[in-house]
Parts: sequence; C-alpha cells; structure tokens
Amino acid sequence: MALSLNYRFLLMVTAVAALISALLNMIASNVVWYGYELIPLWGRKSVTSYLYSTSIITSFILVWLVTKSTRYALRSKQILPLHWHLKSQTLIDSLPSRAVPRSFILAIASCFLTGFTLFLLDLREFYSFYSSEFFAFSTVYYILQSAAIAVMAIYRAMGDNVMHHAKVA
Repeated sequence: MALSLNYRFLLMVTAVAALISALLNMIASNVVWYGYELIPLWGRKSVTSYLYSTSIITSFILVWLVTKSTRYALRSKQILPLHWHLKSQTLIDSLPSRAVPRSFILAIASCFLTGFTLFLLDLREFYSFYSSEFFAFSTVYYILQSAAIAVMAIYRAMGDNVMHHAKVA
C-alpha cells in the first residue's frame, strides 16, 4: 500500500529536520563541551543551560524552515492542503498563521519539553553525564524533539490559508 503525497512529505521533511537537528547538536556540543570529561546537570555551564539555549534556537530555525518548505510544496502542488482544517479546532490549529510567530511559539513549547526532560533526569538523580553519554543523550533528544516540533509545524502549514486553496463551486 502506497503512502499518500502528504504522508510521504511529512515523513521526508520530518526525517530531514531530525537529521539537521542532530548534526547541529553534534557540532554545538563538540564546540561547547570539548575537553570536558564530566558535564554537570545544573549550573552556569551545564546540561540545563545547553539544552534550553540550543532547543530554542534549533526549534525556531527548524519550524521556520519546515513551514516555508511546506508552503512551497503546497504552492507547487506537491502536496494537498488539509481541507478539514477549519472544522477540527485542535491545538495545532490555534498556532499562529505566520511563520515567525509560529516558530516562536513552538520554540517555547520545546522549552517545556526540555524542562520536563530535566525534571525527569533530576527525579532519577542524574546529576552529571560523561561527555560520551551526553553526546548520545543529546543527539537522541534533539532527533525526537525536532521530529515532534516538525510534525506540528507541517500539519499547521498544510492548513494555512485553506480557503485560498479550496475550489468554491
């Protein structure tokens, strides 16, 4: 059974966003933590400050890029608009229609995800990481985070200006 155009696009763009996020994280973590053997969870130069700052930046950039690529795919008719958009009234539909405010809101949402992750790490009493453990953890974290954020951005962008795409009889 073949996937529809929209699902193929969703999977492809999400995978690319996750790959870009993982690569950006690898570069940033190697620059920030070069020469560190043990990385603390809390403090001025810690896992906490790293995750919050990089999650805001990467989420903002990825949402903006994903929104623009989805709009381009809609204009070039590579994917179909979501016609149920106006009827559904989901949380995703409440996101702003413009790319920059949407990127900001989803970057803030990624901060909540970061806070929840840090809460769970603290609850499990992980107070420091060896650098190799942190590189693996942060890579997996950013792959999952960017995939979640990208899916929300793609679905919202597929419903953008749905009345302009609909044929009125």
